Amino acid sequence: MGWDRYRAVVFENEKWLGLFPAEVELSRLASGVPRWESLSADVNRLARRRMKAYEASWSTPTTASAGSSSASVNATTP
Repeated sequence: MGWDRYRAVVFENEKWLGLFPAEVELSRLASGVPRWESLSADVNRLARRRMKAYEASWSTPTTASAGSSSASVNATTP
């Protein structure tokens, strides 16, 4: 899924959650941002890798790991 489709899916979910009224439309891509379909194969491959890295940065359970780290520090602190 490219960024065009991702934006649309996220926007529809936000409308479903009531963050935006139903009649609001998705804005156009910012100037200088190409349509996903227009990317060359090499640029597409790089963009997919970047999107996966971004996704991984948000799907990492940072809260859980921070909590377990503080628990282990507290357990060893006199």
